[in-house]
Amino acid sequence: MGFLWYSGVVVYGMGAYALGTLGGIVGWPVYMSVDIIAGVAWGFLSREWKGASRAALGYCLTGIAILFFAIGVISFGNAS
Repeated sequence: MGFLWYSGVVVYGMGAYALGTLGGIVGWPVYMSVDIIAGVAWGFLSREWKGASRAALGYCLTGIAILFFAIGVISFGNAS
């Protein structure tokens, strides 16, 4: 687990460097969003959410949708 975390930080650092001055501003929110999305996806795959209520599942999926939307907004803003 430590190796995966360290690898993610290294990849974030390379991406932030490639983005230049906006690396920390754009790269960090995208990195953290992808971290959260991957964690929730792993929870779904490992059946961690098996006994969760529909409301909890709805809140989780709504949060994931908001994160994807935010990544799109950040990416669009950085493209111009």
